[in-house]
Amino acid sequence: MTARGPAKTAESNPAPLVSTWPVITEACHFLGQAGKRALLTFIKRGALRLEALTVEDVPRMDELLARYDRMDFADAALVLIAEKTGIAEIFTIDRRDFEHYRTRSGRRFRLLLAYVARVDDPNYDRYGWQSDLETFSRSGAL
Repeated sequence: MTARGPAKTAESNPAPLVSTWPVITEACHFLGQAGKRALLTFIKRGALRLEALTVEDVPRMDELLARYDRMDFADAALVLIAEKTGIAEIFTIDRRDFEHYRTRSGRRFRLLLAYVARVDDPNYDRYGWQSDLETFSRSGAL
């Protein structure tokens, strides 16, 4: 994990956070119950705007999935939304893959988070998100 961690990175980034439901679903897979609830609180308070995917997005999603063997549905949704909104910054724990992904125009993403799991720390769940979201929630930022 970076020294600042996901919560500190989110706090220090003045840009609005934008995501999609596939990304929220994937994040919840890695979170404990308290982390899931903290994420939903984060969304309810307007700290994260969710962009909708439509049936018109399916051809581009299919192109992305065909182009990148390692790309999952959530990653394809983020790349698509980045293309649609013009956002170039990606807040992700998936640094390895997002270093390779490009927009349709060939633009690289600026990654806001490099992450290394800390499974040896009893205060962190498998990926560290639960504790970070709980800390973020307790800080009053949510």
